[in-house]
Amino acid sequence: MRFLWLRPKRLLSVFAAITLIAAMSSTVNAQTTLTSSPAPLTFLAKVDPTYPAEAIAAKSEGTVVLNAAISKIGTITTLKVVSADTIFRASALDAVTQWKYEPYLIDGSPTEVEATITLRYTQAGTNKPHIEISQHIDPGVAPKKIGAGITPPSVIHSVEPKEVIDKEGKPKYSGIVINLWIDEQGNPIQVHLAHGTSSILNNEAIRNVQQYKFKPAMEGTTPVLVPINLETFFNPF
Repeated sequence: MRFLWLRPKRLLSVFAAITLIAAMSSTVNAQTTLTSSPAPLTFLAKVDPTYPAEAIAAKSEGTVVLNAAISKIGTITTLKVVSADTIFRASALDAVTQWKYEPYLIDGSPTEVEATITLRYTQAGTNKPHIEISQHIDPGVAPKKIGAGITPPSVIHSVEPKEVIDKEGKPKYSGIVINLWIDEQGNPIQVHLAHGTSSILNNEAIRNVQQYKFKPAMEGTTPVLVPINLETFFNPF
């Protein structure tokens, strides 16, 4: 197993060290963009999610990750919340439950597939709220291992962890490992907790990682899907 270490970056009283290991009831319209991999899902019907007005007023940002089972005729038969910032949960579910796709073809035949759908709600640097939607079809596609001609991904956008205070008013410290895949567009998908110690810090770390952006792993000149682990440290000094 090969390791790529990135040096710790301090931010006030909190720093993050990342280890990449190979292996208001009212709403306001928001701009949306879509990326998809490894093969595109084609919409027959798509309802854009709306950015909740209370989230805009509070300048809140966040991520919702959903797992969808899609039938041979392109309907969503089951939809599960993998993780979600509460303020955005209803917005995501209300939209995605109305989506319908063209049948997903494998070797020319309509196929039942599962997809991970990630909705990222952001406001920073934009004139209007923005919702980025990424989708990843999972019909048994396996990621490739870093090494043997496959270069590792690199972080091009990260979210610094917030300082978390315990009941006694003291900062907490923890090292948390997040397992995820980096798709061909550099998006984190299949984000899961591999090791954690505090539910508050675990959830904070997952939310942060879901907002990361990467330069994808490369096999020659071709971006490829790879698995990595991210280890995030919250340090009180």
